[in-house]
Amino acid sequence: MRYTLIPDKYRTLLHREYHIRAISIFLLALAVAFAIGACSLFPAFMTAWLADMGGSAALVAAKDGQGATSLADIKHELVSDAALVAMVSANAVTTKPSDIIGSIIAGSSAVSITSLDLNRQASSTVVATITGTASTRDDLLSWKSELEKVSPGAAVDLPIEELAKSDDIQFSIKLTEQLP
Repeated sequence: MRYTLIPDKYRTLLHREYHIRAISIFLLALAVAFAIGACSLFPAFMTAWLADMGGSAALVAAKDGQGATSLADIKHELVSDAALVAMVSANAVTTKPSDIIGSIIAGSSAVSITSLDLNRQASSTVVATITGTASTRDDLLSWKSELEKVSPGAAVDLPIEELAKSDDIQFSIKLTEQLP
């Protein structure tokens, strides 16, 4: 900066002013970051503080002999939690799609599966559409009977026109299974 026409005295003052402004901007950014952090942590702090106060109040009430009301509150919460657990477990799927796919693939050594489409028709019905190739008609029929044995309540639909060829059969089987 020696090539400017500003005298050295004023140039030193300008450098000092630049340093002061840079430091003040840095401190302002630090203060803003601290304020944003405090504002974002405030709801979590209030939740924890209120939970601690509620727990302390319940402990004081239990020590003062008011345990009968807190026991009734606990029983009420247990009943409502049991209702929530029952509702969630009623909606839980008991049969996983991987179990159905595993049972289909397990006996497929004689056939080659090219695609498998698994759809849930209703809350208790699953339809699997399996396409592939079988080397012989007997291999395809034996695999169909294995599918019927794996899921006794399932309906295995193999169209008759797919049994017209005796070798290298392209097939599409529709398996409808009722879930428990």
